[in-house]
Amino acid sequence: MIVRIMADAQYRLTDDAFDRLRVLDDDLLAALESNDEAAFRRIFHDAVAIVRTGDRLGEQVLEPSDLVLPPEETKLEEAKRLLGLTQ
Repeated sequence: MIVRIMADAQYRLTDDAFDRLRVLDDDLLAALESNDEAAFRRIFHDAVAIVRTGDRLGEQVLEPSDLVLPPEETKLEEAKRLLGLTQ
């Protein structure tokens, strides 16, 4: 699986790493829906860390991404807007 972190790079993840990333998805959504900035920051940081365990693709390589994460410094409200959870 290929995952892009916006304003960073693309990473090729193992199936195991991608599965660990998917486990965090429900927790991230719950943090967004409950407006829990601290939980969002912690879980999102963990998600980015998992992605960065993958093989970083070179700048000259552009593969279709299976998943795109916003930049690591993204705040809760920005993430909600990106996902269409707020206006």
